[in-house]
Amino acid sequence: MSTAIRGLATFLVVIVILTAGCRRSSPEAPRTEAPTGVPVVVTIATEKPMPVDVTTVGNVVPVTSVTVRSRVTGVLEQVQFSEGQDVKVGYVLFTLDRGPLIAEQRRAEAALAASSAQAANATREANRYAELYRQGLVAQSQYDQLRSQAKALEAQVRADRAVVQNARLQVGSSAS
Repeated sequence: MSTAIRGLATFLVVIVILTAGCRRSSPEAPRTEAPTGVPVVVTIATEKPMPVDVTTVGNVVPVTSVTVRSRVTGVLEQVQFSEGQDVKVGYVLFTLDRGPLIAEQRRAEAALAASSAQAANATREANRYAELYRQGLVAQSQYDQLRSQAKALEAQVRADRAVVQNARLQVGSSAS
């Protein structure tokens, strides 16, 4: 019989534990109320202008763009436009330091004068030797050498004239 009493006692303990866990509310848990509604304001829609401001991050791409290249290299002396300003073809954008350009022009003119004097002297010398060659007083090789030298110096004069012309263009392009 003691096993029957022990079985009955175990059964009663299990039932008490089960019924204690199945209670609907516990005394420690606070009661929560159902949430209340959010207040809503209602009005009649009206039509009126509305300012539109858009703040964003991005890149601005121009419709057209140009590459600005200098005809002359030199030290920049003055900028004659402001950023964003409209410019037209032929408008002077920058002024360069003309000092070095003028010095280069003078050096080229001096080289032209020197080569012109040398060419004139070589031509006179070749003309003298031409007469001596016709008379048979000098060798043909000597005459040919002087004539070649005169032609080479005349070519140098033409090259120096081109250098002077280029130097003048550069001084003119540097804007005064």
